[in-house]
Amino acid sequence: MRAPARDKKPVDPIIWQADSVLWYSRELARHLSAQRFASYVGRFNYGNMDVSGEPGKSNGLSHAWITSIGFGLYASKNYLARHPVREDQSPIAGHRLITWGDPLTFLALPKTLRSWVESGIANLTVDSMQAQVLAMKAGNGLGVLPCILADAEDQLVRIKPDLCRQEEAIWLVIHEAVRDTKRIRVVCDFLESVVKQGQPALSGQAA
Repeated sequence: MRAPARDKKPVDPIIWQADSVLWYSRELARHLSAQRFASYVGRFNYGNMDVSGEPGKSNGLSHAWITSIGFGLYASKNYLARHPVREDQSPIAGHRLITWGDPLTFLALPKTLRSWVESGIANLTVDSMQAQVLAMKAGNGLGVLPCILADAEDQLVRIKPDLCRQEEAIWLVIHEAVRDTKRIRVVCDFLESVVKQGQPALSGQAA
């Protein structure tokens, strides 16, 4: 199964929704069948309701969303020089953590951080990704960041990428009243093409 190590475990609907387990979403879609899946998406007016997938690949059940964005566990080089992470330790224990305030608690990521790091000390609570990057670059602790954001920072190091990796689906949401408007479709097609071209970086798999 191609999935982050943290997701290679028994998953039920409660765990699926709480942890945003992407592979479970794809398997559920496959079991529904293409016709039923498209019917539900249309009835719910969900996203852009495009379940065609990638051209010529017949993968609408697993690639109806635009792409996925990858998150990883990061720390600054300075912090890791002072507080090394043991390679044989999982979950990681005894480190300072940079956590989220209320504006970001709707994400599955705070729970993801707790699954990767146990018995850590919440050293700082922030309410934006920008503040988190600055705090981590200053050596204040470990934190979860989008790979496309953190990988561009020379001062940040990704920790245990095979184990500490989370994916979140990216959907393009369009208001029902304008979804068939030509200018809206042009913009949507452009955004989808840009996002798909940047998929390796978004997913955290860029070379």
